Order: sequence, then C-alpha cells, then structure tokens
Amino acid sequence: MNQVIIIREIEDNDYENIATFYSTFSDDSKTKEFWIIRLRQWWDENPAYKYGHPRGVIAQVDGKIIGITCNFPTRMIWEGKPQIVINGSSWKVLPEYRKFSMDIWEKHREITKDYIMFNTTPNSFVRKLLITTKQQEFIVSKSFYYYFGHPQSIFRSTPMVVIAFFSKILVKSLVNLSIFIRKDIQLQNKSLDNVKDKIDNLWVEHRNDFLYTNIRDSNYLRWISKSKEILYVYKHNELQGFLILDKDPRKKIVILVDYWSKNLMEDAKHIIKNLLSYYKDMNLVIPSFCPKLEYSARGYFLVRRKKSNIGFIICSKQITINFDKSFLCMLQGDYGM
Repeated sequence: MNQVIIIREIEDNDYENIATFYSTFSDDSKTKEFWIIRLRQWWDENPAYKYGHPRGVIAQVDGKIIGITCNFPTRMIWEGKPQIVINGSSWKVLPEYRKFSMDIWEKHREITKDYIMFNTTPNSFVRKLLITTKQQEFIVSKSFYYYFGHPQSIFRSTPMVVIAFFSKILVKSLVNLSIFIRKDIQLQNKSLDNVKDKIDNLWVEHRNDFLYTNIRDSNYLRWISKSKEILYVYKHNELQGFLILDKDPRKKIVILVDYWSKNLMEDAKHIIKNLLSYYKDMNLVIPSFCPKLEYSARGYFLVRRKKSNIGFIICSKQITINFDKSFLCMLQGDYGM
C-alpha cells in the first residue's frame, strides 16, 4: 500500500512536532527545548513577523513529520525603501523520503513567491539547484582574519596549537605596544534600555547610507540580542554605533557578524584593538566586510584565511542589485539563527 504524503503550510500548533523533528534529526545536536525557543524567536518574537506570514512547509506521513523547510522574515532597506524579506532555513528530509525533497521545496516557493529570499547556508545539492536556476549570488566576505586567544579549543594538533600560541603572543604584543592606543574609544556591554532612543536616532541618521541593507533600529537589536552579543561603541563618551557578535562558548569562538553605522570604520584600527583586548582569551574572527576593516586586521597581523562567504538571493523574477551601494553582513539568511 502506497503511503500518502501530505505537504502543507506550517501552523501555530506545529511548533512542538517541528522541535521534536529537528532535535532527533541525525545531524542535529540541539535539544527539543532549544528548538522551541528558536522557533518562537524566528516568528512570535520577531519584529518583522506578522500573523499570517508563511513560515514554511512540513511533509507528513500518518501525521508524522518526514520533511520540512522553514523561513523567517527580516526587515531591510531594499532599493531605498523598507521591505520584508525572508531567510531560508533548515531544509531537512529523512533519508528514506529524500525523493520528496523537491516537492517540499516547490511548495515552499509557491507560498513565498512574492518575497525576496536569502539563502546563506546551502548544502552542495541546494547550491547546485540555485546556480542552475540562475539565482543571484552575493559575497559577504572574501577573507576572514583570526586571533587565537584559546587555540586548544579549536585545534587538535599539538603543532597547530603551538603555532597559534605564538601568533597570540605576537598579536597581544602589538596591542600592548601599539602607538594607536586611544582612550577615547570604548566598547560597552549594557542594557539596550539605556540606549534605545540613541539607537533609533542613529538608524534614522544613517538609514539612507545604502540602497540595500538590514534595518537596525532598537526593535531589531532587542530581537537579535536573544542569540547574539551586542557591544556599543563610544567615542569621547558619545555613542557612535554598535557591533554584533556571534559567540560559541564551547569552542570559545567569537565572530563579528555585523556593525552599524559605516562611520565606525573611520576608527576601525582602534575598534579592533579594543576587540582584541575585550576577547583576549577567546578566538576572534573578523570578516573582511570593508577595506578599512581588512586593512586594520592586517595591521595586527591577524591570520588571514581566504574563503568567500557566498550566499544566494532568490526571487521569482530576475533582479539586479547595485552591490556598490549595499551593505550585506553575516546576518543575511539564516547564519547563526
């Protein structure tokens, strides 16, 4: 007897079953409780989400989930105007039902065809699919710069730990001896409530700097801070902007995933110095978001790794983006979400 596959849109009462499916999937190490919290963050707590937004689709056999693909919305400035875009995430299908993968994908595209979608973590199959369908590629970072403040947590090889340790000594020496030391640049970790109005004013002041970029007001920071660390940048005791970092306590890795506004890069050298001091016992990763940031990372002899972070922008019609007037970061798509 043939099994009946039902592919339908995600509903409110599906959260628990979705969390169970994700937590028991072969390549997932997260708990069911983690996934319930994450689903609520994607949708219920998301300032870009409004009831009725298509969250994704699930495929079921006899009421049991056998495949899924999700998305969550974010707010962007797109061609100079506010717009809701979606971020594709977690396309998973049980091995014995993989032949239905494309059916799940096509159903998801059917319900989201009116949205621009970002996909930044495609596997080889998805990448080939997106290239074949001529979706727009974009590069967030061509290189990554590393400071190894805790090399033993990421390297198994003793020689690599030793090499990374000597790199750490060199970088710390440069930080301590740097003639660029400026006491007027500070990084502070504080409650958003203390700076909410200033963050909103900062966004209003700089929202027209790019034609394509994320909306970064206080509502966005409150939402993203549930999974990221925010450091506020002060100069002469005045708020200049903020850094958003993704932190992995187990591996002791901290990645700079976003910053605002572009004026911060006038002090990139001093900001990196402060980051190296703030996370001196962590492994710090700085993407090459812009030339000034990359130049400053090189100035402290951070280890460079050439690796293009390539994502895709999926749209039902051909789009042309002026990347010279865009600022896309490591928070496009589902990176770290």
